[in-house]
Amino acid sequence: MTLLEETLYVLKEYKKSPADVKWCGSKAFGWFTWDEFASVADKEYGFCGLIEDAHPKVATDLVIVGDDWWLERYTCHEKEWWEFKTLPEKPEKHRYPLAVINVATNSGETLIGIHNIVKKVLQSIK
Repeated sequence: MTLLEETLYVLKEYKKSPADVKWCGSKAFGWFTWDEFASVADKEYGFCGLIEDAHPKVATDLVIVGDDWWLERYTCHEKEWWEFKTLPEKPEKHRYPLAVINVATNSGETLIGIHNIVKKVLQSIK
């Protein structure tokens, strides 16, 4: 499968088409049109099996951008793929954050997890 075929497949999966693409490119490089992307993306790529070749082939900062969505590249263990992203919806509930950095434990936490940890610490010192 070529990068172009892969991109068209992902666009179709999310009910998008090349007509929905506003621009392609990256912040550092600049932008180009869908047609310009298509002209250079109709090539196969992939891991060839050599350890020194275990690096991404497609530009890691490449994005395909629409009105309120975009595709960005992800890589893991010699695999590459597009991730479809949309603007997050603003939550209905407003909360004042007690913290956004977890200094209490050595594990990753969500905002609600960090909030609950800080809340417990504050309750324990009252």
